[in-house]
Amino acid sequence: MPTTYTVEKCDDLWSISAKPQIYNDPWLWCLLYNANKDKIKNPNKLKVGTVLTVPRGVSDADKADARKCSMKFPKYMPPKGAKRYCPPK
Repeated sequence: MPTTYTVEKCDDLWSISAKPQIYNDPWLWCLLYNANKDKIKNPNKLKVGTVLTVPRGVSDADKADARKCSMKFPKYMPPKGAKRYCPPK
């Protein structure tokens, strides 16, 4: 499993955390945020090319804390039927 991840166009912490090679769980995005606060000024706006540290060997207690952290922030939900816009690469 990788210990770093390079931000790509249209990435957000939620989608990065959901990737099978990262955590396979979007609710763990706070683990990425907390490990990379020095690189992330706004967790809703990631800069393409930023190399994020991916914490490994995370305890169950830390995962539970990350899920609680994630629930404090409302996830933007687009209107029903809307598709996420991501400009072509």
